[in-house]
Amino acid sequence: MLDRVVIAIRQSPDWAALADDFGAGRAIDPARYAPPRPIPAFPENIVDLIARWNAYSALDFFSVRRRLKEIAQATLRRIERGMVIPCAELAAALPDLRRDSALLFFSDDDDWFAPHIANAISPKDYAGADVLVFPLVRLGREQTGTFIHPALGATSKTPCAASFLPTVVQSPESFAETLGFYVREARTYTIPDELAWVREPLSATVSLFDEILTAAR
Repeated sequence: MLDRVVIAIRQSPDWAALADDFGAGRAIDPARYAPPRPIPAFPENIVDLIARWNAYSALDFFSVRRRLKEIAQATLRRIERGMVIPCAELAAALPDLRRDSALLFFSDDDDWFAPHIANAISPKDYAGADVLVFPLVRLGREQTGTFIHPALGATSKTPCAASFLPTVVQSPESFAETLGFYVREARTYTIPDELAWVREPLSATVSLFDEILTAAR
C-alpha cells in the first residue's frame, strides 16, 4: 500500500481558455497551442489541420480537447490518496514527497488512471527500484482486441490526436468516415472486470465523438 500516488501532468495548451475564445469569436494566436519547436511525428501544419477540423465539425477542436481533459480529470479525482500536480511544480514538491511512500506517474492531460493504484502496489513490490514499467491499456487505432491486466493507466487515441489529424481532416467525407469508424470500433470493446474503471471514461469519450458525428451528418 502506498501513502500517496502522484500524477505529474505534462504541459499542454489551456484548452478551456482556447475554447472560450474561439466560441466568442476572438482571434487566437497559434503560439497558444502549436509547439514552439518541431516534435517528432507531430504534424508541422497543425494550425491548418485544426482550422479544417473547425470547418468540418459542429464542435470546435479546442472544445473537444477540453472535454477529453475533463473526462481524464474525473478519473484522477477518484484516485485514492492521489495528488495531481503540474510537471512545472514537481521539483518544488519533491522534498515533501520523499517523506512518504509515494509513486510518481507522468501523464498527458487526456490519460486515464485506475482509482485503486495506491492499494494495488506496495513499496516491497519494487524493492527500491527507481523506475517501474506497467502495462498500459491502449484504446483507439492501436487497440488490438486484447487487454493486459492488471493495468493502472490507459491512453485513448481519439480522432483528434495530433498524429491522426492529417487523415481525419482530409475532407468532410474523411472526417465523417473516420469518426464513424472510431465510434463503431470503440463500442465493440469488451472491457474485462479487472479493468472496469475504464468503462466510464470510454463511454463518455465515445458519446462525445458520437455527438460530433451526429451533428456532422
